Amino acid sequence: MSFLMSPTPLAMRQRGFSFDTVSHVITSHMLGMYAPSFVTGKAVGVFGWRPVAAAGAALFVVAGVAMRDGQSVAHYAGGQLTLGVAWNLCFVAATAEVARVSLIAAEKAGGGGASRAKSAQKTQALADVATFAVAGAASVGSGAALAAVGWNRMQIVGWACAGLMLVAVGVAAVGRGDAKTPASSEEEGGSPLGDNKA
Repeated sequence: MSFLMSPTPLAMRQRGFSFDTVSHVITSHMLGMYAPSFVTGKAVGVFGWRPVAAAGAALFVVAGVAMRDGQSVAHYAGGQLTLGVAWNLCFVAATAEVARVSLIAAEKAGGGGASRAKSAQKTQALADVATFAVAGAASVGSGAALAAVGWNRMQIVGWACAGLMLVAVGVAAVGRGDAKTPASSEEEGGSPLGDNKA
């Protein structure tokens, strides 16, 4: 996401858009990133993390198409809004699954409640560090990519990443047939997530 969001102001300025217009486009992106959070956690609880993450990956493709095939403010704003929503769906879904799996693994490892919680927190922290390290590297490299290959070709990278996400979700579905949504696991008493369905 950061690979396609960070260079957007540069790409728009190259095409003659004003600073105010660029700021409005980035605002639409930020809205897409965070506004869906009111319902994304509920969606993960109802449908499971895989469908939500897959929907996010599909929206990455839609965003790339919008930003590649059009040069109007509407294309940029719509693409960035969609990109933000895609990130939200993928991030919330993945975070929920990491939390669920890390808590289950900590419970199987044994130990007291405090020890299990600490182990799960370490796993979540490592996942967050890895996520934002990659995002930071992508953001730093995006400017060089824009200069080297141009805005339109950068969207191909987004499509490739979306494809890899869909493959990862599919592999997880095949390899973890016993995985349940937080909602269904709670009903059976099998998930340590309890009331935290986000």
